[in-house]
Amino acid sequence: MKKVLKSTLMMMLFVIVLAVGVSAAEVVLYPIEDAYVRDGGDAATNFGASEQLQLKYDANSEGFTRVIFLKFDISEIESVEKATLRLFLEFNDVLEFKTLAFYDITGLEWSEAEITWENAPLEGGTHIRDAYTDNFSNVWLNVNITDMVRKHVEAGTKVISIRINHRDDHWGGTIFAPSREAAANNPELVIVQ
Repeated sequence: MKKVLKSTLMMMLFVIVLAVGVSAAEVVLYPIEDAYVRDGGDAATNFGASEQLQLKYDANSEGFTRVIFLKFDISEIESVEKATLRLFLEFNDVLEFKTLAFYDITGLEWSEAEITWENAPLEGGTHIRDAYTDNFSNVWLNVNITDMVRKHVEAGTKVISIRINHRDDHWGGTIFAPSREAAANNPELVIVQ
């Protein structure tokens, strides 16, 4: 009797573990469009085909500020338990901690092939959160954007759009990350359903 009870309990535990593993499916999405824009002499230049995304803020030197834009197709996502935006920081200036601001700009128009500083949605959108990074390079930055993605999935939004601004104003602080055109370490939106 004890053997039967033990076997039954083990089988129930196995089924519970299996059910938990099946229900928490992870989906990795890559940008359908991404780009960065730069002020100053490059304000009319499109960097949509670049293999690199660049981020920086310098209020005192024209031509140094750069902003990142990302677009993801979420039309196949049915539910969101957790959503994490991941950027691989292949270069991160050796300076103090940096503050990055993430904005939901879904609905504000831009295209990878045409976006420049002059026509980019540099204002507007909804602040999602700030994230902090130190001076380490060749590391992944993971940013929880669950509430934003869940809201859009529940509303039936097909494509979401994100702007990333560098908040800290100093002469350094440049960050480079591979874009979707790069051979490896492309931006990712990891969704647990």
